[in-house]
Amino acid sequence: MFKGIKGDKERRNRKIHEAVREHGYTLSQVGEVVGLHYSTVSRIVKKLEQGR
Repeated sequence: MFKGIKGDKERRNRKIHEAVREHGYTLSQVGEVVGLHYSTVSRIVKKLEQGR
């Protein structure tokens, strides 16, 4: 799911949102895979849901 996203933050963030909201992965699980803290993943998801 996260292959080929290195260096493309917009795409990475969309994939993070998709993993959490559509596929049911936890913030911690996603963070571990992409190398981010779960709180950072949470902020990314929240930002996309607010349309920023």
